[in-house]
Amino acid sequence: LDGVVGAMRHLTGRVPMNALWSYGFWQSRERYTSQKDLLEVLRRYRRDGIPMDGIVQDWQYWGDNRHWNALDFLSKGFPEPKAMLDEIHAAHCHFIISIWSCFGPETKPYADLARIGGLIDLPTWPDGSKPFDAFSPLARKVYWRHAEKLYDYGIDGWWMDSTEPELRNGDNRNNDVTCAVGRYRDVRLGYPVCTIGNIHDSTKAHAPDRRVFILTRSAFAGIQRYGVVTWSG
Repeated sequence: LDGVVGAMRHLTGRVPMNALWSYGFWQSRERYTSQKDLLEVLRRYRRDGIPMDGIVQDWQYWGDNRHWNALDFLSKGFPEPKAMLDEIHAAHCHFIISIWSCFGPETKPYADLARIGGLIDLPTWPDGSKPFDAFSPLARKVYWRHAEKLYDYGIDGWWMDSTEPELRNGDNRNNDVTCAVGRYRDVRLGYPVCTIGNIHDSTKAHAPDRRVFILTRSAFAGIQRYGVVTWSG
C-alpha cells in the first residue's frame, strides 16, 4: 500500500503541510445568522477558558437565494465584516467561510461570468443558479476576482461547498451540455480539482507567506496537492 500511495503522489502531487492552527479545535454549527451570534460564541469560549483555534461561518451570510454565493456579506446580520474579523483575530482565533461553485442569478459574479460565457448551463441549487465553468481559465479569473474581495476582509481559510458541483437533476451522464474543454459529462469528475486548484493557487499568489487551508465537499485524483481536507462527497 505504501508503494501505491507513493506512486500516486509521484503522478499527481505531494501534500503540502497545513497551517498549524488548522490542527486545533474548531467551532462550527449549521450557520450563524449574524456576526453578533458568532462573536458571542467566541467570547464565551474565551471567557470560560476553553481553547478554540477556528470558527466557521456557513451559508447565507450573502442574504437570500437569489444572491446565492455572492462572495460578500450582503445579509443585514453582518453589517461590519471587517470589524468582526478584527475581533476574531484579536482573540487569537481564525475564521473559515463557506463558498460555493454556483451563483445565484442576481449576484455580481453571475453577471460577470454570464458576460464571458463562464457558466455551465446546468440546473443547480437553489433554483435559478448555475455552476461556473471551472475548466475555463477566464472564468477562474473572474471567480477569484470576487473571492479576493472576500478574502481581503481577513479570512483565514475556505470551506468550499458544492465542488461536485451539486446538480438538481442528478449526475447528468446523458447531458450533452458543453464547457470550455468539451462535453461536461466527459470531464465532470475533474471539476473539483479545477475549482479547488483555482482558489488554492490564487490565494497562494495573493498571500505567498501564508499556508492555504481549504475544506471541501468533493475530490478527485490529484486534489491532495492543494492540501485540502475532504469532508464528504
